[in-house]
Formats: sequence, structure tokens, C-alpha cells
Amino acid sequence: MRSPFKQFLMVLPVLFVASLSSCGGVENFSFNGAEFDISINQDRSLIAKTVKNNNNYSMSVEGSGASLSYASTKAQPYYTISKKINQLTIGDGVTSLGDYLFTSFNINYVVAGKDLLTVSDNAFDNGVVIYSYATSTVTAKNRVYYYSENAPTGEGNYWYLRDGVPAIWKQYKVLFIGNSFTYYSDIPTTFGNIANNLGEVVYVDRVTQGAWTLERFADANDEYGAKVEQKLQNNQYDYVIIQEHSTRPVGAYNNFLNGAKALYDKVKLYQDNAELRLYATWGFASGANTYADGDIVAFEGQLREAYASVARELGVKYHPVGQAFSEVYTNYKSINLYYTDDKHPSAYGAYLSALVHVASLFSVDVNNTTWNSSFNQDTGAPLTIDDNTASILKQVAQDVASLYK
Repeated sequence: MRSPFKQFLMVLPVLFVASLSSCGGVENFSFNGAEFDISINQDRSLIAKTVKNNNNYSMSVEGSGASLSYASTKAQPYYTISKKINQLTIGDGVTSLGDYLFTSFNINYVVAGKDLLTVSDNAFDNGVVIYSYATSTVTAKNRVYYYSENAPTGEGNYWYLRDGVPAIWKQYKVLFIGNSFTYYSDIPTTFGNIANNLGEVVYVDRVTQGAWTLERFADANDEYGAKVEQKLQNNQYDYVIIQEHSTRPVGAYNNFLNGAKALYDKVKLYQDNAELRLYATWGFASGANTYADGDIVAFEGQLREAYASVARELGVKYHPVGQAFSEVYTNYKSINLYYTDDKHPSAYGAYLSALVHVASLFSVDVNNTTWNSSFNQDTGAPLTIDDNTASILKQVAQDVASLYK
């Protein structure tokens, strides 16, 4: 017969393990398949279920209505394994989530059903993204993305499923700042049309005025400089593309540099993540007569060198639109890139310019676009570009832009 003391020694390790389990020191394996009533009225109308997957857990929340709130993370009934929960889904029918339900989980995002509209500020850790199927606005401190099977046509935060995993529809806001070399034949709109046709979600904004310089656009006391200031203060852009007066990079380089620097500083002051790009323009007859003995391609080379120099000075990239013009002007003389004044872009020149901008900004091959249209400068009407000409312009744009990736 064992003595009472020996029996106590045999039971002691069991009591010790049980004590550790109750305070979180040892994982309780009953969490595999465990169900927790998290409904606000504790009537099992809302159940959180945990399932073990190797050394981690997934949690699904099913039912209907609102959840309760916990006083803290440690008050969670599944707190012992909270850091091992690496997947969370919330089904349809769940309408609101309370405090500290899912804090300390090892998750970056959660997929939520269509009925979840209210999320407590303390329901999730900061940085957890909510991918929602709701069709109306979800009130939450955490960033919310809304499901869209196709590329969205309006601004907002949207997501879709890619190989069964949530992926964000990336949207870009692009601001063009320039003069008639930007707005002739509506280059910004064609740029947006081509980019969207290639699957990018792009919103285009602009401040343009004929003959304006970058120094004037950077001057808040100037009429159009004030518009630039307002847009930069009130909007967030991904890219700001600036274009200098047609001859100024060669004829007044220091003024060009000063204007570009001033706009660069404004972008850095007002924008969170916007990247400045320089729009290097093309050679043309009257400019070539003044600066390059009538050689249009040589004049374009001077312009490009000036843009490259300022780009190096600022640590930014430039879009070699002018170089693409020179390529077409030299090798495809039947394609007239110039408007009737032999200076501004025709619809073909505008299309080429837009292609170079798209190829320079995005990781896409512009040869794949089916958008073969630009605009007639005189009427503003769309102008269809024949397939052969469009193919040539696409290939030139892609080839030239690829040199500067």
C-alpha cells in the first residue's frame, strides 16, 4: 500500500501541468474544434470556432447579429492560442464586432462577409486590413477594401481574389503639369485610356496652360501656380509629371532647373508618396533652327540631355517622349507626329507621347493595348489610328521606354 506522501508526489506533476495550462503556459489541445459564444446576448447566435492546422490555428466566425466586447486581449477565452491564430474569416450575417475580439492574432488581414458594417476601433490590431464583401460603407479604424470582381471604374479601395488569395486593385492618381505640349490632342486622357485598357486603374488630373514655364507653375502667386498648389495640398497623387516650355531646357537651362526644383520641393512638402517625373519633349523645326542649325533630331538630343541632367540633379526619372519622336521621325517618315504648325503634337504624336508615359510608369507592355485612338486637336473628337500605324508607335514607345527602366 502506497503512503499518502507517495500518492501526493505522483499527483503533483499532473496538478503542475494543469496549473500551467490554466494560465497559458501549456497549450490546451481542446482548442482544436472548440466553439466560443461571442454573441452580444450570449445566446450562441454568433460562434467563433478554432481549428488546428499543424502548429497554428484558423478561426471562423459564423451566425448572425452583433458580437460582445472583451475588456482586454487577455479576456479572450482563446487568448492562450491567440498568437497562433493565423487565419480569420467572418461569415455573412455578422453585423458588428466589439472590442478586443481579435487583437494579438498573427494575421495581416481578415475576409469579412457582406453584412459586417461596424467594427470597433479595438477589434483588431493596428495594420490589419479588412477585405469586405459589403456593398455599403464599413465603419472601422482599420483600412477597408471592398470586393470588385473586375477593375473598378470609380475611385476607392477595392480588392479581388487572385488564386484564392485577396489582392488589391492598385489605383494610380497621376497629375500632369505642363503647357500646350501636354494638352494638345489631349495627351493626358489618351494616357489614361491606354493605361486602363491594359488593366491599370488610373485617374488623371492636370494643370495646363499654353506657354507656361515650370517656374510659373511653381509660383503660388501665379494664376496657374495657385492651381498647382491647391491640387497638391488637397489631393494625394502617385505620380506628378511635369513638362517644361518647349525650348527652355536648352535656351534657359538654369531657369528650367530652378522651376523643376521648386516643383520637386512642393511635391515633397504636400504629398505622402508621390513620385515626380520629368516629361522630356521633342525637337521641332523652329526650335531646331534656333539651337541646332535646323537639325530636329539634334535639337531633341539637346533637350533630352537637359532633361537627363535635371533628373540626375533631383534624383528622379524622365520619360523619353522626345527620343520616341526622333525614332519615328527618322525611320517612319510617313507618320506625321506634328500638328499643322510643325511644332505641337498631332493625334499621332499625342498617341505616341501617351504610350511612352504608360510604358515608363507601369510594368506593362504597351504593344498589348487595344486602345488605338487619340483626339483631333481642332474638333476634340476621337480619332482612330489604323492598326499598322498604331503597331509601329507602340513598338517604338516600348523600345525607347525600356531603355530607361
